[in-house]
Amino acid sequence: SIEDVLCLFGEFFAESVHKGGYLRMLQSMGDNLKELVQNLNNMHHQLERSLRTAAFPSFKVSDADGPDGHFKLSYYSLRGALLIPFVEG
Repeated sequence: SIEDVLCLFGEFFAESVHKGGYLRMLQSMGDNLKELVQNLNNMHHQLERSLRTAAFPSFKVSDADGPDGHFKLSYYSLRGALLIPFVEG
């Protein structure tokens, strides 16, 4: 399905970012996954300066202070729910 392909591409993208020399930048965005995700919007705003026609999604982290360390991630995009499988990947 298209959802499966997008999820696999999300996995590939994450691995490419890691192996492509961007790991240090990602590490500077937070000490854990929650902090990294909370800073994705800032990174997207910086990228928009160079990629003016791009439409980046935004993310919201909530319920981040739960006792188990889990948090809820909300995804917002002009594309609607189309790329949710990509983000999950």
